[in-house]
Amino acid sequence: MKKIITIILLFVIIISGVYYLNNQPYQVEDITSIKIVNTNKIVENGAILDQYLPLLNQEDSVTDNNKDFTNGFDLVFTMKNDNVHTLTLVHDFKNKNVHFINEDSEIFTLSKEDSLFFFKNELFKGVYKKFDPNFVLSNKEMTLEASSDEFQISHTFDDLEIIEYSWDNIKAKKINTITNPNGLSVTTTNSSTELLIYENDKLIHTQTDFSKELFVPEYDGAFDYVFKVKSNHQKETHITKTVEYQIIFNRKPVFELSHDTIKQGHFLTITGKYLTLDEIQSIDTLIIEEIEFYENGHEVVAYIPIHARTKPAIYDIKIKTENKYEHLYSVEIIDQKFKIQYLYVTPSTMASTSNAAAYAEYNKYFHPVRKVSNEKKFYDEHFIMPLTARITTEFGEGRYINDAATSYSHSGLDLAAAKGTPVHAINHGIVTLSRHFALTGNTIIIDHGQGLLSYYLHLDTLNVNLNDSVTTGDLIGTVGSTGRSTGPHLHFGTSLYTTYIEPGYLIYGEPITKDNYETLFQ
Repeated sequence: MKKIITIILLFVIIISGVYYLNNQPYQVEDITSIKIVNTNKIVENGAILDQYLPLLNQEDSVTDNNKDFTNGFDLVFTMKNDNVHTLTLVHDFKNKNVHFINEDSEIFTLSKEDSLFFFKNELFKGVYKKFDPNFVLSNKEMTLEASSDEFQISHTFDDLEIIEYSWDNIKAKKINTITNPNGLSVTTTNSSTELLIYENDKLIHTQTDFSKELFVPEYDGAFDYVFKVKSNHQKETHITKTVEYQIIFNRKPVFELSHDTIKQGHFLTITGKYLTLDEIQSIDTLIIEEIEFYENGHEVVAYIPIHARTKPAIYDIKIKTENKYEHLYSVEIIDQKFKIQYLYVTPSTMASTSNAAAYAEYNKYFHPVRKVSNEKKFYDEHFIMPLTARITTEFGEGRYINDAATSYSHSGLDLAAAKGTPVHAINHGIVTLSRHFALTGNTIIIDHGQGLLSYYLHLDTLNVNLNDSVTTGDLIGTVGSTGRSTGPHLHFGTSLYTTYIEPGYLIYGEPITKDNYETLFQ
């Protein structure tokens, strides 16, 4: 009997020992490695492994097994005895706890202090991706790809510690080429968003209202669209997201005409967008033989002067650009109905000013200057009259001199004023002619750039010299009666290269006449 009792006691002791050994808390040295399946990371450092012991030893309280925990991290523990334990780790942001599910599907909850390790451990920072705001930039044709996507989060863990993470979601730079920006808009779940648009690292525009389409530059090129998103989650989680898109706008060239009907003596402006000068191959029209385009900021521009004697009709304009684009337009030129003037000049004045030598001088020095103009635009949109005085001859008037019809129309305005009256530059420019002619007396021509010239004839004095730079309102001379003149006056004219245009269109937007000059000059 004693022998049987001894055997039973020994068996109980062995069983108890095994049970005791199997239920002893795990130590760091019992763990060979931990694999975080979701991230494919391996943890082997002893100083870190001890933070995982509460998961293995299941020292904390069991929570409600009916809770639905998803999106957890699967952890595989490999032990020295080759045993393997698999646990699922779940971050509970609402309650500031970490829960884990063991192999028996039991759910345990770690203490706040133990949970903190798993909230701030970089191996589990992916859990914060749930706060990453949804963000989509698109137009009617495509969804754009970001060139960089940086996400930063600052999370306060029950005042124990502030946890901060940041990462870049994009590894390869993307460039988006847009040929049709219509409908460019952003879709985001966050209202606190700011758009900053850069060109060559220079900020050109900001936008915070995304209820309408996004701002699109009026010219093509490469731009950086940088969206900055800021938001809070349950007051303790602060999020900053910066998404950058590199966009190249490459739209089909378009042209705009300033008028579809236009009077004789006016000028037509053609503005081209989304192209460079090199992309323009030709422009053809019967209105004028030679037309030149210029750069004007981010656009190209051409000016077509309408001669006072251009036949009223409908004229076609055809522009060819690269990629075999053809742009067809039409404009109607209508009759301005210019007046007729009868002028009487003494025989002695005619003899001294209207002879072969006078015309030869004029052809040698005056006309060549009118064929040259700087490509740079010197003038601004504010033109002034060189002086204000009574209009004696309008632009475009037909002339009879001593009852003989002339072959030309009057090329400018005649303003009657006392000798010595100051004459001013109508806008910025460079003096390209300042000299005396037998025909027009003391004469000044100012080049305002891009084909625009202004003329000041019959002056008494010349107050500027060749190549002088002038600004709007500068004194350039005084009224006189030199050359073929019947009395003190200023002949004031403007032209686009060699074609004269009505000065009033530049200054007042309408012709200056004997009927309206007093009102316009007020």
